[in-house]
Amino acid sequence: MGMTRLSRKTRMDQRLIHQILEEEVTLALGCTEPAAIALSAALAAKAARGCVRSVEVILDPNTFKNASAVPIPRVKNHVGPEIAATLGALKGDPRLKLQVLRNVKSPDVKKAQSLIEEGRVKARLAKKKQGLWIQSKVITQRGRGEAIIAGYHSHVLRIKSNGKVTYQGKPFKSLKDAREKLAHLRIAEIFDLVKSLRKKDQDFLLRGLDVNMAIAREGISKKLGLGVGTFLQGQVSKKMMADDAISEAKMLIAGAADARMGGIDMPVMATAGSGNQGIFITLTLAAVARKHRARRDKVAQALALSHLLTSHVKSFTGRLSAICGCTIAAGIGASAGVVRLLGGSFPEVERAIRNVIGDITGVICDGAKLGCSLKLTTAAESAIRAALLAMEGITIPAGEGIVDSSIDQTIKNLRRISEAMREVDKRFLEILNERKLPVCDDGL
Repeated sequence: MGMTRLSRKTRMDQRLIHQILEEEVTLALGCTEPAAIALSAALAAKAARGCVRSVEVILDPNTFKNASAVPIPRVKNHVGPEIAATLGALKGDPRLKLQVLRNVKSPDVKKAQSLIEEGRVKARLAKKKQGLWIQSKVITQRGRGEAIIAGYHSHVLRIKSNGKVTYQGKPFKSLKDAREKLAHLRIAEIFDLVKSLRKKDQDFLLRGLDVNMAIAREGISKKLGLGVGTFLQGQVSKKMMADDAISEAKMLIAGAADARMGGIDMPVMATAGSGNQGIFITLTLAAVARKHRARRDKVAQALALSHLLTSHVKSFTGRLSAICGCTIAAGIGASAGVVRLLGGSFPEVERAIRNVIGDITGVICDGAKLGCSLKLTTAAESAIRAALLAMEGITIPAGEGIVDSSIDQTIKNLRRISEAMREVDKRFLEILNERKLPVCDDGL
């Protein structure tokens, strides 16, 4: 009887892990915010049908922030939500989700630029929206289309064709999916959950690692973006930096972020709506695994824990927020994954998470851009160091700062910090708004 109950629980755990990974870990081409904007516009254009005459996109402040300065693959010298929305409307394939712009060619870019120069494209800021909100309106010679993406980067809330609702998704707040289940699990339950990882999910996670490793190598070899990954490789070669797991992780992560933020035409495996978070998790573990010659199945389990914890933390801090998700959410996930990779138990995971939170909470997100590679290298060192300290029994004591006696309460404290930092976000957005978008009243 006991064996039957265990078997049933294992099957349930396996299904839950698979659902979470299916929803949260996905390929993305370019930065996820411009990709989500393009996806919304592509859906609106499909609903309108015909030749595109004008495009309008209304964005929440944080989506605007992350779409304002990052290049789009195949598009040179143009950044911002306008070009993303226009390309999505003209050539986007909504079936590809966050790889919606995969089929864009040079003539499409020229046509998009012409529409923008003719004043046919508008981007506006929805000042009262909190959480991800992308509302695209496309007018063609045949009609009008509208699409709204809300909550998650590929969650379609509604589509209209000539004013008639043709698709109505679930309201974001009422979603009862695997993410919702994950948000209500305790950290200890998540740690135990990954013991039930199926072979096909292991293979999926390891393929994601390989995808991100490929873009890292490209970024380093071609000195893309800021060239931070190439610089770090040079410093190791000159023996100015140690050839250790921390240096390798920083080099790989920076190389991948350099390439991605530089607009390379290569996908990454994203997690919790962020390609940089996916890069950070996978390549931190890849570096540690190589130095410690870890087995691939152990790497897969560590990856699963990292992805799940990152998504769990984001459910408290917010999908998009003033806190840099790569440093704190992915930092927590990666550090716990390193502990698991090194054979640590749950108490070591708790210690590692405390160390990360006590170290780098408060790093702000000032938008997706070339400079993200520098923040990621800072976070990589913190995450691995936190794990190594934890393995030696060293951790920030409960009661210091926001570190609580309970690790779950400590994670909940991050929600309060994230909420308090909305004022910081407003100030930063004011700086961006002085350069960019008009503000509009929110509306459906």
